[in-house]
Amino acid sequence: MNSSLRASTLALVFLRGVSLVLTLAVSVLLARVLGPEPFGHYVFVTATLALLAIPAFCGWPNLIVRNTARFHLDQDWGRIRGLLRTASGWVLSVALGLAILFLALRRSVPADPEAGLFLLGLPLLLLIGLTNVTSATLRGLHLPLRAQTPALLVQPLMQALLLAALVLAAGLTPGTAVVSMVASWAIALLCARAFWLGAARPHPAPVRLEPGKWLRELPPFAALSFATLVSAQLAVVLLGWLSDPASAALFRVADRAALFVAMPLQVVNLVFAPLFVRAHREGDSARLQIISDTMVRWSLLGALPGALLLFIFAEPVLRWVYGADYVAATPALRLLVLGQSVNVAMGSVALLLNMTGLERRTLAGFVTGLLVNGVLCLLLIPSHGLVGAAIATAAGVVSWNLLLALQVRRLLNVRIGPLRAVLSSRWPMS
Repeated sequence: MNSSLRASTLALVFLRGVSLVLTLAVSVLLARVLGPEPFGHYVFVTATLALLAIPAFCGWPNLIVRNTARFHLDQDWGRIRGLLRTASGWVLSVALGLAILFLALRRSVPADPEAGLFLLGLPLLLLIGLTNVTSATLRGLHLPLRAQTPALLVQPLMQALLLAALVLAAGLTPGTAVVSMVASWAIALLCARAFWLGAARPHPAPVRLEPGKWLRELPPFAALSFATLVSAQLAVVLLGWLSDPASAALFRVADRAALFVAMPLQVVNLVFAPLFVRAHREGDSARLQIISDTMVRWSLLGALPGALLLFIFAEPVLRWVYGADYVAATPALRLLVLGQSVNVAMGSVALLLNMTGLERRTLAGFVTGLLVNGVLCLLLIPSHGLVGAAIATAAGVVSWNLLLALQVRRLLNVRIGPLRAVLSSRWPMS
């Protein structure tokens, strides 16, 4: 790995590590101070808002990363500006429409404790969407550190500080917790826009809008975004409906801990995504294989110690970090760790397909995984509760990874396998 890739990777590893500590601090603080049931209400509302935000995201981040990487190779800053403006306009329009729809529906349904939380969290539909489309533009420009700093550092840091102030003032409730999330995402958006302005300032160019072309490219990315985000929140929402808020809180704790295993894969995805675009554009399939092997190797190197730690010491980790009330999440945590370990071992199959113009194949795999997850949730949650949700989620992750690995081999002639990646000694050039 050359010096620039190594520096980017190490910087992102550090950023991810700090983000993980901050996110864990926020989760632990909320779980311990609120207790399982109030924390469950907070988790249910924020997970549902994430699902409602799907139309606002609507696949723009992946589309932006791929096209911005292409435009950057051609130094076409006018189209980069036009794409960001088009995506931002879409997010603004859809978020406002969803907020108006929610306010209209709220008048026709009986009031309940969670309705007020939803009302407080409505600005998240806009703030998260705009932050992500801006960060995606920075990723396409091969500025992964700037791209990830707003969401990974600024947002959890600001929320942690706000929550700490609320605890000291004895004012932490599910409602004020939601407000703290909204405020922290507003600050993250300001940071993302400042980074974008800094990147674009040396390259003045008139905006070139091609909304028709980009909207025609959007549907597969939108459907893929839908499948991905629904899959991530499905178990929490169904537990809140079919079981109880406390089970939703326990699952969220286990799911957040298990995502620690996937952190190295997320880091290398951020660094290597533009390299996939360049290698595919040059028709260099051998280089695609080298990049893929390198990503799997580095992901496994970073993930295995954490996976073993969480699997073997799941109960004491939950007891020490979250408290005795959350030890019941131990079986779910172990199952989710197994699922994420398979995810890391299969490498960046989804990213590889997305960056090489095969996003429809990614969509088919993710929809299959979502169906597996959803059907198993409906079958297992009523009888097995938290453990059933964990089995369903892990099975969904494993199924889409296997399907996409087969597509990568068949369509791109890139072989995916942890043993092959570990034994390979070749490195990609930037």
